[in-house]
Amino acid sequence: MSFPDFLSYLQTGVGINAAIGILVSLLVEYWPWYGELDPKVKRLLVMAFSFTLPLIAATVGAACAYVPWAFEITYWPALVAGFTAFFAGQVVHTRALKSR
Repeated sequence: MSFPDFLSYLQTGVGINAAIGILVSLLVEYWPWYGELDPKVKRLLVMAFSFTLPLIAATVGAACAYVPWAFEITYWPALVAGFTAFFAGQVVHTRALKSR
């Protein structure tokens, strides 16, 4: 796999981004300061983390001239991937939130 393929996979790979969303959602539970935050703030932080990797991959790909700086081609798939990561992370914790 080449570097451009890797960036494209991080930017548009639904499976990897769902896995990242789940991983981030589980990892933030181990940070002591995270447990003291309001649930709305927690969701915003997980959303920020979920959108970071695909948007960085899209920007690096465009900066290296692997993909154009076009919103529809470069950034829209990254936003969809970020949403997938966020949604997957929220699904993991849905049952835990209802049981409290």
